[in-house]
Amino acid sequence: MNETGFTQVDNKIFDAQSFITPIAFGVLMRMVRMIVGYGNDDTALSNTFLQKMCNMSKNTVSKAVGELVEFGFLNQDAQQRKTAIYTLNYENIAAFDAKKHGQNLASQNLASQNMTIRFPKYDPVVSQNMGSIKENINKTSLNKTIETGEVKKTDVKKLSPAKQERELLVNSLFDKWIELSGQKIKPSKKRLSHINARLDDDFTEQQIIDAMTYVATDIWHVANGQNLIEIAIRSTEQLEKKLIKVASQQTQSPASRTRSTPDPLAVNAKYDVPTEMTDEEKRAWFAGGTDSTMPSDTTSDNDNSHYYG
Repeated sequence: MNETGFTQVDNKIFDAQSFITPIAFGVLMRMVRMIVGYGNDDTALSNTFLQKMCNMSKNTVSKAVGELVEFGFLNQDAQQRKTAIYTLNYENIAAFDAKKHGQNLASQNLASQNMTIRFPKYDPVVSQNMGSIKENINKTSLNKTIETGEVKKTDVKKLSPAKQERELLVNSLFDKWIELSGQKIKPSKKRLSHINARLDDDFTEQQIIDAMTYVATDIWHVANGQNLIEIAIRSTEQLEKKLIKVASQQTQSPASRTRSTPDPLAVNAKYDVPTEMTDEEKRAWFAGGTDSTMPSDTTSDNDNSHYYG
């Protein structure tokens, strides 16, 4: 076998291998080769040279050298704008005792390694179980809240007595409309706001009920699909119109109804026909007129552009 030369390495260096990082040990071997291998006491080595010979980046080489200096096996004489000079600290290498100092050095090395963040592998079974545990905890907390009657203050909508009373009145009037019309409609915010607005306009509860009763039960409104709550209370003007109709009905008896002064709110001003009249009474009503068709109730009642579901 042809000998190409060799480099003697102190056994203490190999004993210390388990107490330094693999990168630092690799740089240390290169230092031994460049110093001991060439029979030198020291040597000047540039960072670029170490990067190439150790196959490491600049930052990695710098960290490895710093680790060896701190460990006590390497001395570095770094001067500004000059190549650093390295020597092996033979005194510390010779004094190194793995059994005596191993526990302390190993603890320090382990502490530095523990700084690395490690993410556990994803386990779908464990993750599903964790989700079930959280769900059970939430259900248990909810059941406990229900049993104890504890409610967070932020979950309770606090209203003043006056607002509570108004809210009850608005809902009561809407329920009255359902009773009168027999319709299955929802108490939407828009509909409830109409009722609340009419109360703000100083209409009484009974006035609103009278107007709703007229629209819900009037023959013409029912026959033409105009028996809608919006027809009765969507505006101040509309509610006033319905109250006029109600007052007209109350002041006239069926036996004494005669043609009255034309209603300026009617589509055909020649007619103000009470809508609760029977068919025979209506024929008698029109006997003296030239027209033979029943007029519409009001202009606004025939306008469907503002209605919604």
